[in-house]
Amino acid sequence: MPALFNLPYADVGQGIIPSDGALLYFYDVDGVTPKNTWENYAMSVLNSNPVESDADGIFPAIWISGDYSVTLKDKNGVQIWNAPYVTSTSGVATVTQVSDYSSFGTYYEDSGVADAYILTNPEGLVPPELVDGQYQEGMLIRFTVNNANTGTCAVEVASGPSVKFRTVSDTNLAANDLLADGTEYFASFRAAYDSGNGAFMIVSSSGGGNYVLKSGDTMTGALNMSGAAVNMAWGATIASASSINLETATGNCVYISGSSTISSITLDDGHIRWVLFLGAATLVHSSVLLLPGGANITAAQNDIACFVGDTIGVTRCVTYSRYSGVPVSGLGIGQTYHDVTASRVAGTTYTNSRSVPIGIYVKVDGSDTGVGVTVSGSQVSVSSTAGATGNDVNSASAIVPAGATYSVQNYGGTLTWFELY
Repeated sequence: MPALFNLPYADVGQGIIPSDGALLYFYDVDGVTPKNTWENYAMSVLNSNPVESDADGIFPAIWISGDYSVTLKDKNGVQIWNAPYVTSTSGVATVTQVSDYSSFGTYYEDSGVADAYILTNPEGLVPPELVDGQYQEGMLIRFTVNNANTGTCAVEVASGPSVKFRTVSDTNLAANDLLADGTEYFASFRAAYDSGNGAFMIVSSSGGGNYVLKSGDTMTGALNMSGAAVNMAWGATIASASSINLETATGNCVYISGSSTISSITLDDGHIRWVLFLGAATLVHSSVLLLPGGANITAAQNDIACFVGDTIGVTRCVTYSRYSGVPVSGLGIGQTYHDVTASRVAGTTYTNSRSVPIGIYVKVDGSDTGVGVTVSGSQVSVSSTAGATGNDVNSASAIVPAGATYSVQNYGGTLTWFELY
């Protein structure tokens, strides 16, 4: 249902101080995507975004629907405060006096036990959002806990009443949703009070600590980094074998030891692993292990590769870098000449279906002969001894790019045909 956003004045955090031209920006809870508000309960007339206060610092009627992040700026565009979680579920969405630190949330430390947290500010600050001992809509806290929760849990903030912690999707917390200081996934958390639910909702925002994903959690939206890196870890070394499982690796970066032949790699669809080889393992190209150049690769110490799970049962090596600097695939790399005379016919067009260039070398023996090679419709090499009466040898050669067509022209004589692949 729609709710009236209750902020009659442009509050600068030290009591109600009207300010002309103040600006209220309404966003989705991501704090980025603008979100509509309306002038009336029927939601038939849109407000501008931002909504601007009049000469007395008074805002018009603002009706909201759903969950919002709200930012107040003065007429010069300087941010005064931010309320990262405001909801319409209670019928009246009130933002009370917000202090200078409200965009981050007042910081609290825990002195309680698991599932019954008692939060106090180490400097003894009492938030203005605690009115007559009651939490107010949108009250934002930032906190750490001493013990991980085991399930549904309650919290007291600054000697206020005991209420539940709930997720932003309005469900009870599961075990280890709150992890303690010093644990692997520790960080400070943020929560906003929702008077409609009578609970502090764990929320995520860009500053002051976030709700932390734990092992096994799934993100349904994009992870956007700004001014920060995503750091991967090296996992335990895995020994080379006919089949290795990178899905169970303990890090996104993995060492592979030994020199055994690797014919298959298990990796789920879309999952990525970086591998550094410690020995001379041989990777076998196949329909389940796709390698650059479509050929086997024999590793050397300090070679590095990146593997991606493609479809069920298929793993693709998307890059392979030799420590020596020698390319892993290309013309002449790992290729040898093959006599294909028996399987080729002059004048027939063939296609290089390999992922790398191949080489063509042809010759004809006899008198008054000639031979040529055509690549992608152009004759790029030709040799002829037309009119000669003795036994001569004419030859022609060409490089055929990946995917290109090629054919050979025999102008008389016995043809021999070699291909480098």
